[in-house]
Amino acid sequence: METNIYRSIIQPEDIDPSGLSTIPALYRKIIAAVGLNIRKEGYGVDVMAQRGLTWALARCGIEIRRRPALYSELSVEVWKGCEDGVCHGRNVEIRDGEGEIIGCGITDWCVLDRNTHRPVVSRLDSPLESRDVNCDRPKRIGLFGGGKEVVGLAGYSECDFNGHLNNCRYVDWFFNLLPEKVTALTKPLRLDINFKSEIMRGAQILASIKEFGERQIDFCLRQGSSVACLASLSLA
Repeated sequence: METNIYRSIIQPEDIDPSGLSTIPALYRKIIAAVGLNIRKEGYGVDVMAQRGLTWALARCGIEIRRRPALYSELSVEVWKGCEDGVCHGRNVEIRDGEGEIIGCGITDWCVLDRNTHRPVVSRLDSPLESRDVNCDRPKRIGLFGGGKEVVGLAGYSECDFNGHLNNCRYVDWFFNLLPEKVTALTKPLRLDINFKSEIMRGAQILASIKEFGERQIDFCLRQGSSVACLASLSLA
């Protein structure tokens, strides 16, 4: 069975004052590995653009058991998950330099028409074989009212090749709103994200979070009355 492993090192820009990698930094490494994997399969964003298509993340569920320290070696293995013609799953497993599993996840991607920005049914001839991962499917997240709110703009540096707010920036927004008592935790955690709609450059956005007990914090990003993203952080 063909697998793909992508290696990196935790850099100074990846850590917080504790000397450990932030969750947004680990998330970016996961997304980068999946992107490289898709390109290796022959469906990189450059190839898809020539066909008038592009990629967008629909939902994901990421579990982190331990945050690695500065200059730690890291590897992300990517393989094929569930596919239904609309969503194309890519599963991931994260290991440290000693080979210990420190995280895993499931990511579901859609192929979009670049003109209509709507999903298209597509069957991709991938060389990867399907394989399960020891991680629950991304959960559906409900809307909530109240909570802490912050207003901002989708700036140039936050948008990607699709012209919309990059999926990694949603995670940045979420963690920027979290209290230090949460971001400083070293316990295992799980991050679920549901992407609902696009936010284009220059749009005014409303980010909000709300705590549900001591082990769950939910996040919502809105543009006007439209919900762009819902996320949930579950703490051990």
